Amino acid sequence: MNNTLRLQLLLLFVTFVQVTTLGKNIEPNNQLDFKIYRVSGGYFVGKPISIVCRIRNNGDEEVEILLKDHDDYHGTLLFPTTMTVTVWNEQGEILVSDWSSYVLWSTFFFEMPGDRIKLKPEEEITRFVPLGEILKGSSMSLDSGVYRIQLKLPEVMSNTLNITVLDERG
Repeated sequence: MNNTLRLQLLLLFVTFVQVTTLGKNIEPNNQLDFKIYRVSGGYFVGKPISIVCRIRNNGDEEVEILLKDHDDYHGTLLFPTTMTVTVWNEQGEILVSDWSSYVLWSTFFFEMPGDRIKLKPEEEITRFVPLGEILKGSSMSLDSGVYRIQLKLPEVMSNTLNITVLDERG
């Protein structure tokens, strides 16, 4: 077994451990709506790419979700620790699947008070996710091209979003 395959298996195991540690007894929730949008303006190679995330409770009952985006040691985090990204290229090939840069951290995240939030019916929350940060440590970079992005939390998966990344010359 080569070193690259060993590293990929290790990262997969660490991701599994982290998500199962945080995601105890979490079932997908059909009354949640998770939409992602482009931030206005263009996306350029080497520049930050932010994705707007909106999670809305479309049900008739209050919903509790795990949205750990803070940590006692690291403070406010750039995106929730249980959020992952999948990226496809223009041909539909998966470039990275269910990736989060938090798998590279040497600490494990444990569920703490305040990690779960409650959304009342019709209530929503919005977060801005830095795509480059969630992709750090993965095998891909966002060179110029067309990509399809999808984000996922344990309870809900977003829509897919097409983005175009341009080089500086446009």
